Amino acid sequence: MLFHARKTNKMDRSRIFWLLCFAILGMISLSSGCASKRYLSADRQSTFQSESLASDSITFGQPNERLDKVEHVLMAPRRWVRSLRDKEDVKTEPYVREQPPEIALEYLATNQLSGIHVDVDVYQPKLQWQRLREADHIGPLAKYSLGTISLLREALMPARVFNQDRYNHFTKTLSLNSHNEASALYESAMVKEHVTARFPGVATVLQRLPIGTTIARVQAGSDSLTYARSTGETELEESLYPVVYSSVVSETLGDVGVLTDLSLNLPQRIIARVAARQVGKAVGSWQTRSR
Repeated sequence: MLFHARKTNKMDRSRIFWLLCFAILGMISLSSGCASKRYLSADRQSTFQSESLASDSITFGQPNERLDKVEHVLMAPRRWVRSLRDKEDVKTEPYVREQPPEIALEYLATNQLSGIHVDVDVYQPKLQWQRLREADHIGPLAKYSLGTISLLREALMPARVFNQDRYNHFTKTLSLNSHNEASALYESAMVKEHVTARFPGVATVLQRLPIGTTIARVQAGSDSLTYARSTGETELEESLYPVVYSSVVSETLGDVGVLTDLSLNLPQRIIARVAARQVGKAVGSWQTRSR
């Protein structure tokens, strides 16, 4: 009886999670696509001013034999899937790129966001620590506690190895490693969500906490989609939808796991993200073709 009760309880929890997954996907797919008709740049939303992104704020990484080998192994499944789809791998030898995605720089310039460090394929923990120490937009307590944890995570799980684009609120560093314009634009929108906040220090902490991260992701998704639509680049807008949807669903499921006693295992998380990307592709295709 006890075994049967435990098994039933486990099945009920699994059902609840899958219902949550499909509910989230359903709500997103039934939305109007998140994009607004008019794009409002950061200089129209706050008093934050700057002429352009300084060229000396862009740092390029150097070849790293160990990291490149690890990345090659970890990204092998992705390259295999892309080869099955007859798509050229966007990140081939050499691993380090000489130019950042123009769309990210254009977005930062359009929104007049200054004081941002743009790293392209960079792995320099000492440099990140130096930036953290020099950060003056956040108090010492949060800086040397949560900020240090964020740097440790980056040191142990480099975004470069996982081909991920990340924005670190504590060091104001936009790390671009995916070589994907849609992903770079979406993460750039996270910069705007942080920098244009009325209290950047408070936003730094709140946007790293459950629910706060999800809210920021949703707002960044809406902003990046609206920006892509304003540029008239249909392919960019269409490719952005799956990136936004999978990110929002992933963060939402993570919040549910933190705030409740329910949690998804790794296969379920992967399936949920894949499902979100497929919904995003469908909605993106529908949005761009319906105009």
